[in-house]
Amino acid sequence: MDVTLGLYGNGVYLAATSQDSRKLGVPNLADILYAYGESRVIVHEPSLVERGLFGEILVEIIELTNEEDFFRAIKRKGKVTVPENFYAAFIKDVMENCMHAYTF
Repeated sequence: MDVTLGLYGNGVYLAATSQDSRKLGVPNLADILYAYGESRVIVHEPSLVERGLFGEILVEIIELTNEEDFFRAIKRKGKVTVPENFYAAFIKDVMENCMHAYTF
């Protein structure tokens, strides 16, 4: 499966390992990135810096990208689909056997 997940804007919080999502009753969301073992995870570095996350411990499997490289990687994938309920569906899917693939 050829999957690229792009984290941009507030989505970069997903790459921080310091999250504590126990109060939400879900696993650490950073751990979800490992559920799709062969996926590529690209992170918009300026978004990390803007949110003060650059010094945080980040998930090892991410690739930091600048603005140009991030959008080049997204465009290279062709069609991008982001459902309105993306995060809820993503978490539910991961927790229930990874039945869908989200490609960016």
